[in-house]
Amino acid sequence: MRAPSEEGFDYKYNPGFVFSYDEIGDRQVIDARCKERYLGKAPEPRPTIHQGHYKGAKCIFFKEVVDTNWCYKSKEEILKVIRDNEIDLEKEVVFYCGSGVSCCIDILAFALVGKFDICRLYDGSWAELGNLSDTKNLEALNYN
Repeated sequence: MRAPSEEGFDYKYNPGFVFSYDEIGDRQVIDARCKERYLGKAPEPRPTIHQGHYKGAKCIFFKEVVDTNWCYKSKEEILKVIRDNEIDLEKEVVFYCGSGVSCCIDILAFALVGKFDICRLYDGSWAELGNLSDTKNLEALNYN
């Protein structure tokens, strides 16, 4: 592992990995927030208008793929979580959370089971979805 430097690090932006709202369409979607926020039963930490989730999204709370020490579970355990949520590992999956950060824990779990190639990040996440005026693609809506 390379030590951090004042120059920072090199990266290559992959525009095919980051999706906008308009690109989600009818793809498989995973919401990495806790079940209560997914169901619209817990208040949002930011002043969003809506509570709930993207229509058809499955909830895989990011803590489901790690153990109590914050280490990733085994490949078999991660695959069980994926199977239990009826995710087709042959199709693209769009991930979101509250702000586009914690869902990366789920994305890395998919990478650990060899499926990073199907992962896409919806970086707008619930911070954007929860503020949409057109709610046709949202479910389990409650209003703050």
